[in-house]
Amino acid sequence: MQLPKKGSGNAARLYKVLELEPTATEDEVKRAYKKMALKFHPDKNPGNEEKFKEINTAYNILIDPQKKEIYDSYGEEGLALYENGMFGEDGELMHIIPYLENPVYIGLFACVVLIGWILTFLFALFIVLKVDGDINWNWGTIFVPLWILNVGPLCFSVCSVPQNIEHRLKGFKALVSSTQYFALLVFQILLCIQLQREENDRSSGHHTAWKWAIVFIPIYYYELVHIIKRIANSGKAKYDEEVETHSSGFNFGCQYFGYLLRKLFIPAMRVWFIVFLIVKLDHKTSWSWWINAIPLFVGIAWKVFIRFADDMKVLRKTTSAEEHAKTKSMIVGISVLISLFLAVVLAFIILVVVKLDGSSITLAKVFIPPFIVFGLGCCCACCLPLLCCCCAGKAEDPENPFEYEPTEPNNNNSNSEDKKYIDNTHGYQNETTATTSTSTPPPTESTNNNNSNSAPAPASTSDTPEVEEDKPVMVTGDLIAVD
Repeated sequence: MQLPKKGSGNAARLYKVLELEPTATEDEVKRAYKKMALKFHPDKNPGNEEKFKEINTAYNILIDPQKKEIYDSYGEEGLALYENGMFGEDGELMHIIPYLENPVYIGLFACVVLIGWILTFLFALFIVLKVDGDINWNWGTIFVPLWILNVGPLCFSVCSVPQNIEHRLKGFKALVSSTQYFALLVFQILLCIQLQREENDRSSGHHTAWKWAIVFIPIYYYELVHIIKRIANSGKAKYDEEVETHSSGFNFGCQYFGYLLRKLFIPAMRVWFIVFLIVKLDHKTSWSWWINAIPLFVGIAWKVFIRFADDMKVLRKTTSAEEHAKTKSMIVGISVLISLFLAVVLAFIILVVVKLDGSSITLAKVFIPPFIVFGLGCCCACCLPLLCCCCAGKAEDPENPFEYEPTEPNNNNSNSEDKKYIDNTHGYQNETTATTSTSTPPPTESTNNNNSNSAPAPASTSDTPEVEEDKPVMVTGDLIAVD
């Protein structure tokens, strides 16, 4: 999809609402807002409530540096993607989007995704072989693909801080996001050490392993920061802005409370799952692993319900039958893909729970659903670079839309003066050319002299008039009279 460019299409509408140019500064936006707000305030001019809301929406977007940058680059479509987290939680991925418009960069991106996909597959495969007893490697070796996989996100996390350091707030958010990633990295290291210690304890009979509550300390920090960021980005002003821009999702008819519920439900399910997991791993309870899986099942059901409710809300907003049919087909396609993915995830969770509850099935059978997804993903990632290279190799020769093509004379409208008319649809008309009058202007003296020295043109109506190559014919839908 070609994203709108700065100052064109939807990327200029909000500026027009405030009667500004796309190059307007922050002070100009403030002055224009004050002027338009006084002019269309409902208390002074009743009946302008919708116009006043539109003015407020435009001001809230153009006065925010982050949203203004996204709007100037990608228009209202970009803002919708930003609200859905497509550019990252704080828009940190925004600067890589232009590269994805180039087929070469898309091919490189697909290669990187393929490498990451293969490393993830190897990590899962090593775990299966280790648990099933087919290999005797230590856990540090098993985690090697995961260490390699961490290189890319680690470089991006480190480089994102200096890019935003000039803007204090953005720099602080980038720094906090980097600490979250480092917390996940520390958790991976602690997890590897803990698994190795438990394996050594089983062979030696000594107890050197930590409590799992200690291993999960980095996860506590990650989830705490994530919830704080969610709450900070879910204020009442944020909700009012989404309502004004009609970008808010289904809120159960509970207004702001429903909005908060949507933002915090999945983080709450993750916290629930982590607490139950730690209690179970530290042998503080003897309940079944099915109890631990309850937050996962509830989270999946929640995602399906919210997706369905949002899709129904989008369909109700469509006005024309054509738009309704197009939106419905797109929703059905996306819903089918999401349903297939969730079915695989659900099957994998059920098999893991069955295995942990004491079943004798091997871990290789448990990992059959993700292995199928890995295979399909590798096929897609292998085909995408080839398609991108083919698209990049096709150089399109731009055709000249003003190229003159001779046309047959139109003799249906000939008059008594035996004039020839040409339907001139392959050129463009000069502003000084008269197209509404069929009368021929009187010849000048120089024209008479030239005509007297030249041979008369044949009177056949089948001849096409000559057109000079250096003077293009002008486009018009009218008929031009030619003597």
